Amino acid sequence: MRSHSFLTAMSFAGLLSFLAIPSNAVAQTPTDGDVPHGTRHWTDVAGRRFEIADGWTMRLAVSPELAPRPITASLDELGNLYVADSSGSNAPVEQQLADPTHRILKLIDDDADGVYDRSQTFADRMMFPEGTLWHDGSLYVAAPPQIWKLTDDDGDGMADRREVWFDGRTLTGCANDLHGPYLGRDGRIYWCKGAFAEQTYEREDGSTWTTRASHIFRRRATGGTIESVMTGGMDNPVDVAFASTGERFFTTTFLVHPGGGLRDGVIHAVYGGVWGKEHGVIDGHPRTGELMPVMTHLGAAAPSGLAAIEPETWMPAGVFGPSDRSESSSGETVRPEVLAAACFNLHQLMRIALVPDGASYRTSAEPWVTGESLDFHPTDVVPDADGSLLLVDTGGWYKLCCPTSQFERPEVLGGIYRVSPIGAEVPDDPRGLRIDWGAADPNRLAGLLDDDRPFVRERAIATLASRGESSVEILRQVVGGSMSTRARIAAVWSLARIDGAAADAAIRTALDASEPSILQAACHAIALRRDPSAVELLVARFGDWPPAVRRAAAEALGRIGGAAVIERLAEQVARLEPFASGDEGAGGRMLEHSLIFAMFEIATRSTEVESATARLMSLLDASERRQAIAAAIVLDQLGADDRFAETMFAWLDGDDPLRSETARAIVVRRPSWAARLAPRVAAALERAVGDEQVPTWIATSAERPEIAQAIGAWLEEAATSRDSERIARAIEVVGAVPSSAIGLPIARGIAALLAAADDENRQGLAFRLRSIDSDVLSDSGLGPQLAMIALDDEQSTAVRLAAAASAPLDFGRLDDELFREALSRLTDDDWERSDLGREVLRRALLDEAQAEAVAKSLDEVPTVRWDPVLELLARRPTEAVGKVTVERLIALDASTVLAPSQLRDRLAPFGDAILTEAAPLFAGEAERRAAQAERLEQLLRELPAGDVARGQSIFHQDRTGCIRCHQMGYAGGRTGPDLTRIGQIRARRDLLESIVFPNASFVRSYEPWSAETLDGGRFQGIVVDQDDRSITLAESPIASVRLDRSDIAQLSPIEVSIMPSGFDQQLTPQDLADLVAFLEASR
Repeated sequence: MRSHSFLTAMSFAGLLSFLAIPSNAVAQTPTDGDVPHGTRHWTDVAGRRFEIADGWTMRLAVSPELAPRPITASLDELGNLYVADSSGSNAPVEQQLADPTHRILKLIDDDADGVYDRSQTFADRMMFPEGTLWHDGSLYVAAPPQIWKLTDDDGDGMADRREVWFDGRTLTGCANDLHGPYLGRDGRIYWCKGAFAEQTYEREDGSTWTTRASHIFRRRATGGTIESVMTGGMDNPVDVAFASTGERFFTTTFLVHPGGGLRDGVIHAVYGGVWGKEHGVIDGHPRTGELMPVMTHLGAAAPSGLAAIEPETWMPAGVFGPSDRSESSSGETVRPEVLAAACFNLHQLMRIALVPDGASYRTSAEPWVTGESLDFHPTDVVPDADGSLLLVDTGGWYKLCCPTSQFERPEVLGGIYRVSPIGAEVPDDPRGLRIDWGAADPNRLAGLLDDDRPFVRERAIATLASRGESSVEILRQVVGGSMSTRARIAAVWSLARIDGAAADAAIRTALDASEPSILQAACHAIALRRDPSAVELLVARFGDWPPAVRRAAAEALGRIGGAAVIERLAEQVARLEPFASGDEGAGGRMLEHSLIFAMFEIATRSTEVESATARLMSLLDASERRQAIAAAIVLDQLGADDRFAETMFAWLDGDDPLRSETARAIVVRRPSWAARLAPRVAAALERAVGDEQVPTWIATSAERPEIAQAIGAWLEEAATSRDSERIARAIEVVGAVPSSAIGLPIARGIAALLAAADDENRQGLAFRLRSIDSDVLSDSGLGPQLAMIALDDEQSTAVRLAAAASAPLDFGRLDDELFREALSRLTDDDWERSDLGREVLRRALLDEAQAEAVAKSLDEVPTVRWDPVLELLARRPTEAVGKVTVERLIALDASTVLAPSQLRDRLAPFGDAILTEAAPLFAGEAERRAAQAERLEQLLRELPAGDVARGQSIFHQDRTGCIRCHQMGYAGGRTGPDLTRIGQIRARRDLLESIVFPNASFVRSYEPWSAETLDGGRFQGIVVDQDDRSITLAESPIASVRLDRSDIAQLSPIEVSIMPSGFDQQLTPQDLADLVAFLEASR
């Protein structure tokens, strides 16, 4: 969610409002007064406490009375503030779309004191708004699935025209399909696609392309072709901001798979790059190597609003942090740019210093503003003309896909704060309202490009651009003249918005500049406009430019160059040292990417493909291996075959580790090459001792029939060899092969191993088979083999249990001894032992007496495992079993642990008579939630003081199983969210609620789903991976299932977490207090 950052990218070409606002309509900057000492200080604002960086002060600019639940905001040229204001609704998104209740407000500061006095509704009945941009007299609002253009034609402060400017045509459950829009330095409108819904777009040549990945898109305000700027596997890219040179940055969640405290952050969005997290949705998108590097990690911060800020000379030195030092560039004094990021979960505004580093940036992040209240949720930040920042706090209303308490607190409203630098010498008329913009001639406007007032500079850029070709000559003079660097860059951006050859020619004159920032802006503009006349100049000069400029030039050459440019790009690849990062860090990877992606773009153009492919094939033989590898990466993306395949297999068998690694990555992704790869499998497996990489790359391609056949044959050979070392190695290989790849050939090999293995290895193998498809178990003979082992009383109990837990459903009846062993494990506190017992009982053909015994054992089963027990009982739905089950559930007051809908689903197979007896368990939802709220408040009141060390021990104990699902530091599972820094973003109440009532809320990307298959199967779990062909559900910490999409009849979200309920009954109050204390301390 986020508005457009006005200082960084707003156009001022709109008409003046009907309101007569004083020319000094801007916040009054506080005087020096009591400048605090230290790095940060505490301040009270409107009854709340905030810790704020020294050199800054804070006050309330918009009260909750004017905007109760602000989400995003955008300023117009007069200083009026347009605010997306929530109604507080958290209804399902389809319901919100059908009955929109949100609104857009227009706020007016009558006396220009920086505090807004009046509010009026600019547009009502809006779908959930997730971005606002004032541009050229209209307000653009992202309200998924559309971006609306709202225009006030008669000046009464209300939108008269509502036009759909863009329609994404997808709306998913969290409404993160769309964020924005944002105005780029180049005059294009940018926005973000999130979620993983499939969308289709048209290219300039009329062809279409389809994607489920995340993207930043852009197009002209007037419409036209939509271009993708970047591609990602992250769930939720939110806000985009632009540096003065045109570089793009964006905030996002889940840019990596959570772990070690990492999750969200800020990315430097280089054109054509593919970022994480690694996910099936990015398959099929062109890659230039590994996923692109993350610029700034912020943990589970949920960053939203983002603004890029150029410190002005009239702002006090040092107020933007340790990196805010004046530097000399071509005789001018400049200060590094910074980013401001609003972080919803951290209750902070973060200050991120941008330090140029090669072709990218190094950053350091520190808190700028921190709210003491955990109900302070900043969602947007908007720079104002006086150097202050408008910080939007949405309040406590937002719950949609938000993993905080689901018990509503409508009284927690938001507000908008003004964060101002102390002692700033703000120029007079900071918005330029006394300037007669309509009458200003080109020379006057050109002079304003070097004005000390940032809003005046931006409006001059837009006004000159709006006059079209008549402005080109004066802008050309500025670009090639002696004005300041910032004026010359501004002239480039104004020219970038003017169509025509004359503007192209004027931009090309910027390539004569010596200042890297001017060159960088010019290269971006040339790339955007696809000016072919710039090719010769770029080729001749870009090799001598600094890395950041070379990267921008490569982007341009990829969009405009011909096949002959490929060798020049390859020459620059050869200069990278070392290949693919190393000493140049992220900047080196960024430059490498742009060079390779430029080759790819050239080679995909229909007019260049034949010549480009031939040149790339020649480069495969280059003695400089970095050039050869770059060519191989591009040819792989192009789908090259035949001679390319021969070269890749030669590399694979060669002794150059970099070429071999590159070939391996390419070969395993090519299904048509599997037959050529298969003969190499056995040899690779034989030499796999100590080399984990070989089994991994073989496992990656194990789904290919030819590879599976080779693996299976090798497993059978290892089993028949009776060589214990080879058998042990073969079992390791089985462990590396994904369950989804175990079809008949590999299963037959496993069957041979199972027969040859000793007790210990047989037990491990049997466990490994629990997630194999039932048809494969049957057809390979593994299923009957496992059943025979399970029913063989001469086998050890451990082996029998392991085999029974993996055998096909209804494999046979358990004898008394094995039944007692399974039942004793079911009631064990140890999670793994209990899960083993449940699985054995679920798969066996229990008689009625055994099923009743299982039902009676509910008294001894830990509450957190009641639901799995009910699931297995539902497989024996006799009336007698149903009566015992309901009797025990009522006696145990199970409705305080399991949701009524959950209980009803589990008892439905027993029939209507049993459901009638179970009626007391199905309390109304409202009553249940009220009871939960009351229970939570009671626990909070009665919870004793907690001990962090004891809490850490409880977190790791088998009876809770926390560490099995959740990562803490670098240890733990990945079925649930990473908890390494959970204490930073969750209050004590929310932590306790998530332990006691896990169904109350779900962390985004960890929502539970139910999949019903065409053959009647039903699977529940968390989606851990998906692509066009399949979806993988994690059903528990140790079990997952991969389902072909063609086999799925229905896939739907559910409200039952795979995290078990009932910990408040299993753990003592002291245990709960200790566990909460440990989580609070995890920062």
